[in-house]
Amino acid sequence: MVNDIFEFLTRSAGMSYKRMVFALLFATLLSVYIFFVYRMVSKESFYSKSFNITLPIITVLTAAIVVAMQANLVVSLGMVGALSIVRFRTALKDPMDLAFIFWAITTGIISGTEIYGLALITAVIVTIALFTLDQLDIKEAPRLLVVNGESKDFEPYLNDILDDYGIQYTVKSRNINAGNLDVIYEIQTDEGEDLVRDIGSMKSIFNVSILDHDGSLRY
Repeated sequence: MVNDIFEFLTRSAGMSYKRMVFALLFATLLSVYIFFVYRMVSKESFYSKSFNITLPIITVLTAAIVVAMQANLVVSLGMVGALSIVRFRTALKDPMDLAFIFWAITTGIISGTEIYGLALITAVIVTIALFTLDQLDIKEAPRLLVVNGESKDFEPYLNDILDDYGIQYTVKSRNINAGNLDVIYEIQTDEGEDLVRDIGSMKSIFNVSILDHDGSLRY
């Protein structure tokens, strides 16, 4: 009876090597597709080549794990125990990266279970959603206007410029050091370049910049 149980646990689930190889190749092709999609939609300031290379590797490894779990019950039990102790603590720079990680893992799982049609449909839907949502004309997030001046007397004139542009602003920080004034405004405008040029033309201003919330800095 013990031999029968051992034979049941160690025998193959009937997935041939040909099917295994095809599943891994399919996962590889989709992983390359994910690689190029991430490169196209990621922001330049957050793009990480090493992270992008990791996505195809995650996809293929996940598919290999699922294939192995289907092929042998003992392997599947061992992998469940091994994966349960794995902890990932790498901080993500962009929330979009988390979506791509889940996409890569999902593709690997689906490919490993040989549901290829679902993997393709998922890839199409995710791609359409990414590019469509990215093109939507959504109200811009507030920007941070950082102004450094030689004296504290420029602030009223700076407020007048913001009023002329019809910009609603909130002072987030004001720092006076040795007579110099550093002030940070939270603003919302589509005329950042013109605004920076007009503020920079003031005599008492020696530095002005607009900081977008997506991490890009414009001078």
